[in-house]
Amino acid sequence: MPSPVAPAAAWQWLRLRLLPDSAFATALRGDTLFGQLCWYLRESLGEAGLNALLAGYHDQRPFAVISDPMLADHLPRPHLPEHRLGFAAADARARKQRKQQCWLPLAFAHQPLAEWGAHLTAAPEHHQHRSDVQMHNSINRQTLTTGGDDAFAPFGSEQHWFDVDTAWDLYLLHDKRLSAAQLTDALRAIGLLGYGKDASIGKGRFHLTPQPMPELPTPDGNPLRLTLAPCAPQQGHWHSADSFFSPLVRVGRHGAALVVQGHPFKNPLLLADSAAVLAPVTPDNRPFVGQGLGGNGRLSTALPQTVHQGYAPVIPVRFHHKAQPQ
Repeated sequence: MPSPVAPAAAWQWLRLRLLPDSAFATALRGDTLFGQLCWYLRESLGEAGLNALLAGYHDQRPFAVISDPMLADHLPRPHLPEHRLGFAAADARARKQRKQQCWLPLAFAHQPLAEWGAHLTAAPEHHQHRSDVQMHNSINRQTLTTGGDDAFAPFGSEQHWFDVDTAWDLYLLHDKRLSAAQLTDALRAIGLLGYGKDASIGKGRFHLTPQPMPELPTPDGNPLRLTLAPCAPQQGHWHSADSFFSPLVRVGRHGAALVVQGHPFKNPLLLADSAAVLAPVTPDNRPFVGQGLGGNGRLSTALPQTVHQGYAPVIPVRFHHKAQPQ
């Protein structure tokens, strides 16, 4: 029998400012960071400790939900048609410039979506990040050359670089099973050890500083939900005419010892990418949407208990100003 759904007050918000200390070989995303958090908690608390935290994870009781990193003191531009953001029809050149305006200062978060277009901005020059491919080559470890049976086999590895002093905000939700201090310490440890691929050669390093939570819009009078991470909304009930998202296919991969055991890849997942706008049929004041994914071999045959974050923190929003009483 499923556990009862906890009320919205069961979860607390936490904002952490993330400052990169190296390049990243794996794109920094909320659902991927949650997976590494689970692995770290398994190593630090033991499997029983992690299982206690995951109790109810598939029944709308996540112990933690992690957002994508976003430009400090900004929210992401929603996946909406331009006219829904208040943009007027324009020529192709203007539309191209608008695509770079992908961040909204938090000061305007309480405005209706139809007015966001006037306040959207591009990332400052000193807050840019770029991706490129770093070439490597297969090495024969016996001869320390590229010849022999291995031949000359170069391959590329994607790298994500951030400018110096770039600052990003993570928004997290947690319940009483994991305190804000414990969650912060765990993510700091991941930043020291390295996030994602090639952590053993210095990639994926970052450090964190706690930040006060800004005053976010409340569900009162804001019927829509702006997601801050990839999520799996398939089991929810949404007004299709007012819901907008960009699909994301996630093909996850195990780390640690499972990389060399022959089955590193997980089953693919179809998600709604971050910055989706969802319109629930039934009002729901909880600060997240989505569902817990995986478990019982549904996501991985190599590690049947593997789960994936199908939840996303949400910001309540609306298309237009609230109607004034007559």
